[in-house]
Amino acid sequence: MPIDSQPLALLICLLAVCLGALVQGSVGFGLGLVAAPVLVLQIPEFVPGPLLAAALVLTILMARRESTEIDLAGLVWLIAGRFTGSIFGAFLLLHLTPTTFKIIFGTTILLAVGLSLAGISIQPDRRNQSLIGILSGVMAITTSVGGPPIALLYQKQSGPKLRGTLSGFFLIGIIFSLFGLATVGKFGIQELRLTVPLTIAVLVGYGLSSVMIERLDGAKTRPIVLLLATASCLVILIRAWSGR
Repeated sequence: MPIDSQPLALLICLLAVCLGALVQGSVGFGLGLVAAPVLVLQIPEFVPGPLLAAALVLTILMARRESTEIDLAGLVWLIAGRFTGSIFGAFLLLHLTPTTFKIIFGTTILLAVGLSLAGISIQPDRRNQSLIGILSGVMAITTSVGGPPIALLYQKQSGPKLRGTLSGFFLIGIIFSLFGLATVGKFGIQELRLTVPLTIAVLVGYGLSSVMIERLDGAKTRPIVLLLATASCLVILIRAWSGR
């Protein structure tokens, strides 16, 4: 069914994307967490290609805004870990069910959040960046959620560094994801057309985030990161228990 024949559903989707872009633009991640469940229920054609393409626009804007704060050295190790984790995750998919993955990784991140709340955190050094990158890669390929591990690693860094590094990480990951979708015929002209309204919503949300970040930088960023990471994992666990 054409989206222009579903005005209410389209409005709901655009509001969800706008809110998700506002959250990600302010904190560093959250677009997929907020928008994807709504889009799947309202207009499934928006997922995954059009939403990923709109997210690419958002990550480019964020990376440009926070360019001077991106942890470039750390990004190299995170991305290396991401690709290693993706390969490892694909291999593990042959031996474990997606439901098992979701339960394992959802529980793992919840444990990390609990340790953080208890005052225990890991430092973003090379070893931990590589390990977290691997975990993120495995989670991304098995649960479609790869941001929380990176956010937890950088939770005590400044807001600009957290947002900038996450944006650089997502930017490369999204490009490869879109390339993969295009290769298998899942991202073409029709998906590009569907990307247009989502991109407009992303631009509005990003514009609003530029106002919000002044209030969220510093100590206020960390609790929001922990909250979003917890929400992400709860979504993963609920999907696992419901068999989705």
